[in-house]
Amino acid sequence: MRRPLLVAALVVATVACSPPPAEVDRGYLVITGAGGSLETVDMTTEERQVVSPASGAPVPVQATASHDGTTLVWSDVDAEGRQVVRVRAEGATNELEVPTVPFYYAFNADGSTLAALGNDPAGQGVALLLIDVDGDRAELVEVGQPYFIDWGPDGERLAVHVGNDVLGLVDGRGDRTNVEVSPGLFSAPAWTEDGRIVAVLATDQLTASLAALQAPRFTLALVDPDDASTETVADLSESAAFEISGDRIAYIHADSGLGPLAVVDIDGRNPVEVAADEVVAFEWSPDGQSLLFYTLASESLELVPHVWDGDAVVDFAGFMPTAMFVNQYLPFWAQYTRTITQWSPESTGFAYAAAPDDGPGQVRFQPLDGEIVDMGEGEMVIWSP
Repeated sequence: MRRPLLVAALVVATVACSPPPAEVDRGYLVITGAGGSLETVDMTTEERQVVSPASGAPVPVQATASHDGTTLVWSDVDAEGRQVVRVRAEGATNELEVPTVPFYYAFNADGSTLAALGNDPAGQGVALLLIDVDGDRAELVEVGQPYFIDWGPDGERLAVHVGNDVLGLVDGRGDRTNVEVSPGLFSAPAWTEDGRIVAVLATDQLTASLAALQAPRFTLALVDPDDASTETVADLSESAAFEISGDRIAYIHADSGLGPLAVVDIDGRNPVEVAADEVVAFEWSPDGQSLLFYTLASESLELVPHVWDGDAVVDFAGFMPTAMFVNQYLPFWAQYTRTITQWSPESTGFAYAAAPDDGPGQVRFQPLDGEIVDMGEGEMVIWSP
């Protein structure tokens, strides 16, 4: 039986009639349709709006909202078949031609600059683009394979993990400075609130003769980007994917990308095993109190959602995910969870797109303390911050 969500409320008695409570802004859903259409659903007013009709073009839409939810960006093609980035703010949509169609977007802290990743037009790997949201600049600044990014808290520089051996910083001009550490096996870096970088580092530099006898060792570590000093958070024997929330880090560790899920304080104390099963994706709630994670059903390919509240895990009904989520998002969730979320802004539930046996995908909202709400058709859904 599920435990009801406990909500603390302060009731102040007054002699005069109290004013009505302020309406909670529940944000909006951004739903991607099968043909590349985009629709928003205001979860406060239940108003629906078609932001972009289906174009049928074989490009990744990759809708992403800014940190304050006021700007929405996505990939598309224009009437002439050119690859473009569309930016919607204050009810108006502008388009900007780009050298490659991005498959990942990240707004900086104030929403003025977009970092985007796409396939290098020359076929040399993944291209990093810097896009001026208010202007007409879309510059391809660097190429690497693979390439992962995360904006620093000040919005002035990116932490980048390039190839298998570079952890670096890219500034607003696109210039990169390498941090003198030895990265281990991981994908996307992350920043702490005080400006350190979370990364996996290699601790053993193996020679060829030792490689067959000794397994590599790694650490989940905090890296000072300015002097390359490091602090160990946890010891690892394999690769890791992680996400930070305040003073806690959630991570899974396994070479396959699937593994047990643990949470630890950023100073390395209070480690907790949240799930011993093979976790395929996870993300913190906006308030940082709960952790949503997915496991695979033992007798099917269904994803089973669970939420850990710091004390116990609540299980929810499994579902068959859509092909769009499985193919475009799930393999790179450690990167996508830096900039998109399926949690509601008030941390009271989450949304996902399920694939029925026949017909189009269906978007569902799962409250933590209620029944599933059907939100209509869709192949992918995110929630505005």
